[in-house]
Amino acid sequence: MSNANTPQWVRVSRALALLVGVVHLILLLWVIAERRRYGIELEWMSGGVSDHIERILMGKPLYVAPSAEFIPYIYPPLHLWLSAKLAAFTSIASASVLVSILATCATGAFVHRASRKLGAGSYWALIAVALFVGAYSITGYWYDLDRSDSLAVAMLTGALVVALGSETSMRMAATGALLAAAFFAKQPALVFFVIVVCVLALVRRIRAAIAISVGWLVVWCPVVAILTLSTDGWFWFYCLKMPAAHGISAKLITLFFVIDATDAFAISAAVVAVLVRFGQSIFETWRKKTALPDKDDALSFAFVLAAFVASATSRLHVGGHRNVLMFFTTFGSIAFAVTGSRLTAREDSSPLVRGLLAGAALLQLGHFLYDPGEASPSSRNASDAASVEARIRELEKKGDVIMPGRGHVTARRHFHLMALVDVLRAGLPIPDDLAKALRERQYVAYVIDDFDELTLELWLGHRSDELYDLVTSNYFVAQRLDDRASFPVIGWKARPSWILRPRRVPLTGLPIAALERRQRIEIGLAEMRMRTVQAGAGKADDGDDIEDLASKIDSERGGVTSE
Repeated sequence: MSNANTPQWVRVSRALALLVGVVHLILLLWVIAERRRYGIELEWMSGGVSDHIERILMGKPLYVAPSAEFIPYIYPPLHLWLSAKLAAFTSIASASVLVSILATCATGAFVHRASRKLGAGSYWALIAVALFVGAYSITGYWYDLDRSDSLAVAMLTGALVVALGSETSMRMAATGALLAAAFFAKQPALVFFVIVVCVLALVRRIRAAIAISVGWLVVWCPVVAILTLSTDGWFWFYCLKMPAAHGISAKLITLFFVIDATDAFAISAAVVAVLVRFGQSIFETWRKKTALPDKDDALSFAFVLAAFVASATSRLHVGGHRNVLMFFTTFGSIAFAVTGSRLTAREDSSPLVRGLLAGAALLQLGHFLYDPGEASPSSRNASDAASVEARIRELEKKGDVIMPGRGHVTARRHFHLMALVDVLRAGLPIPDDLAKALRERQYVAYVIDDFDELTLELWLGHRSDELYDLVTSNYFVAQRLDDRASFPVIGWKARPSWILRPRRVPLTGLPIAALERRQRIEIGLAEMRMRTVQAGAGKADDGDDIEDLASKIDSERGGVTSE
């Protein structure tokens, strides 16, 4: 059907979908600019990323035995290496963000190119890019964050672009090499490699499957071997063994298959359509002995399936955040463009089908719309961050301060809480030097976001009393920071809230119940003083006397904390 014969309402729907896509692009650019204007930590693990890059610049190894000073995250090093290279020209934080921004730009270009190579018309290829940009909101506003996700997605979409088209051994080997390189950005690239090779073998593209495997092995094996041997096995432990220790929680099934899939309803429908269509073609081939699907159709199916599996399994992992949906939404956007283009290009395609598809794109993009303010920091966020840093500097006049929930803040760097959780989840004990420092009360302050940081039950799925006992028996709750302070802009909603200071009389040997009772009294006293300061009826202090007051109250009431 010619454009002149297309009903007005269909043309309007198509134009509006593109217009909303442009709005999403403007919103993304606005949020990126606002985030750079304030230059503060946006997510609770971002400071830890800066600590990693700082170690590279200082010539220190990344993958080392866990210690109080440093525990690496469970991610491969490619994003960190690239960020360290750029840090020669800018700040550490800006360098790591710039890598993600450049990767996001590349992904947008690859999404468009892959859609076109798979047969999507120019309009639908633009819709694919619009959906990719729009999915910024449901993937946790992650595209420009100083994390490795955007780099991994860029390399994976780039691998698809390289693979499509002429089937030469060199091109297929380059695809395998790109997939292997993507692994060193983030581990789910392994899912893509396995599924792509298996699907190509299924459609009897054996030479292509072998070439991709060779390309993968040529890159992956030597790099893994070098990293593992040069780190005494710690790279293998952190980047291969530890991620497997996260485990999958059945309770999270509805999170991905109901909530996430519904949020991305048009993308989800397109993914299902691609999977069903390919499955039908394989069935027809087996039943009627027809020709197997061509290589590009098989690759399209393989990458979409891999994206679905990677996002689903990552989301079902304990601790899986919305950023892991980036695989699903990115390749799902390509699937939507290709499906929409094929349906509308058919000779029997009716205006109603064209209109419904344009309407689906419009509704999905409309659903993705968001208030840019919820993804952007404000002057209050900057002021609160400066206030916390000033308090840390004041405490550090007396000695070493540890703040496990934040990295790159204290003068002397320490491990990040999430890295410690991963180590414990993998079965290792609390690092000896950390346990020793806590028992000897070497830190002048232990600053936490919440008391869950001491039991770790929220992350481990069970309570760990070892850290709780070490901290609580040797540190008392001295101060409650202002609870009106803002949370990080994205990610985990936690902020530095409690300052624990060394006990003059450690509570060594007390049962956990007695420690909890004493700590609850200290919490109440610190909370009361914070409210007094908020009411303007007092001034903030270091809480030096809270330990004695809590001890007295506990003693007088025989362990009863309330009537």
